[in-house]
Amino acid sequence: MNTPTTDVSTFTSKSSVIQLGNNNSALVYNKSKSSDLLIRQTGDFNTTLMTNTNPNLENKQKVNVEGDNNYIDITGNNSNSKEMQLNLKTNDKMIFVRHY
Repeated sequence: MNTPTTDVSTFTSKSSVIQLGNNNSALVYNKSKSSDLLIRQTGDFNTTLMTNTNPNLENKQKVNVEGDNNYIDITGNNSNSKEMQLNLKTNDKMIFVRHY
């Protein structure tokens, strides 16, 4: 069972969560006024958390996970991260990204 959850409180927003596999989860909390987010998970038991609370910045982050049992936690956004792309192709990894 895959569980995408989104709380998008934006003016122009497009958030896409694509999950291929079993027991994947994605939680998106986005307060950006303009966003184009993409989370793609291929494999089993992957978790992606994305929290963006700055309403003044555009957010076009992309996350691509290929493998099993991976955990990604991205919190915050700033001018350096607004078009960040994260590609993970492995198993059993944990990545924390903080932008302040």
